[in-house]
Amino acid sequence: MIRKCFVVLFVLLISPILAVQALEKPFFQPDVAADATRLQANLKKLWNPAGKSGAAWRAQADQAVKAGDNRKAVGDLGAGLASEPQDAKSWLALARALEATEPVNDPEKATFNEYATGAAYSAYQLGQTPDLKAQAFAVLAEALKRRELWRPALSAYKASLALADDKSVREAYDTLRGQQGFRITDYSVDSDAITPRLCIQFSDPLVLGQLDYGKFIAVNGSDAAAVTKEDYQLCIEGLTHGQRYTVKVRSGLPSSVGEDLGKTSDLAVYVRDRSPSARFAGKTYVLPNKGQQGIPVTSVNTEKVNIEVFRIGDRALA
Repeated sequence: MIRKCFVVLFVLLISPILAVQALEKPFFQPDVAADATRLQANLKKLWNPAGKSGAAWRAQADQAVKAGDNRKAVGDLGAGLASEPQDAKSWLALARALEATEPVNDPEKATFNEYATGAAYSAYQLGQTPDLKAQAFAVLAEALKRRELWRPALSAYKASLALADDKSVREAYDTLRGQQGFRITDYSVDSDAITPRLCIQFSDPLVLGQLDYGKFIAVNGSDAAAVTKEDYQLCIEGLTHGQRYTVKVRSGLPSSVGEDLGKTSDLAVYVRDRSPSARFAGKTYVLPNKGQQGIPVTSVNTEKVNIEVFRIGDRALA
């Protein structure tokens, strides 16, 4: 009886911890983690704690933020972290202050963005609550956006929303996904092939494994019969030269980055005739003494060719 009570009590004690852990999915971006490691290692080189406690520096930083002096707040928070580097809230505040500080030139802008990335990631690493981690991810996403690292920024937004579904973060994520998420980037028509094909390029790799992509592609109102996948693109086979096609790429087409195509796209495609060309069957040709009296020429969309014939004696061949 006592043993059973102990087991129940143990489960009750650990269940809140498991619930928090279940909300969080591991987040790792090598470059972002490197920024955090570098910033943590250089804290005392960048900012001198000068004998004050971390709490004193944080209080001073709060006053600077209220006064609108984010640049001073960066220095105060950095000094506080140099004294107490395990304070997740100070890391988060530092990231926000860095993002709010107007840089004086491009090198400083790049430095501030890198520091903000490292500070936000450090806040995530050290944070003990889902809410703090969610805020850290949201700030991290903003820092990555400033650096035009779109895919890591989208991943950070998703990590934040997995922990706390904040309206403003959701709107920022939806906006960035519409602009830089999984999408069609271009298309090309291979008109010079014997059997032409249309290839549609995407911003991210397509989903791994076997999938019937024909149900996501319609050609002139009917599902595409022959669709092949090649990493970042889908190719529609079996088109005809000189024809126009209306191609619909349906929303919901999956990618390998956990995003589906957000909206249906219509493409107006014209497959032109093959380019005029003429060629011999091989690189070299030896005429026999008897029999065949000519060299075959293969041509495409060509009515006439200009040919010059040179006679070279055996001794001049070298």
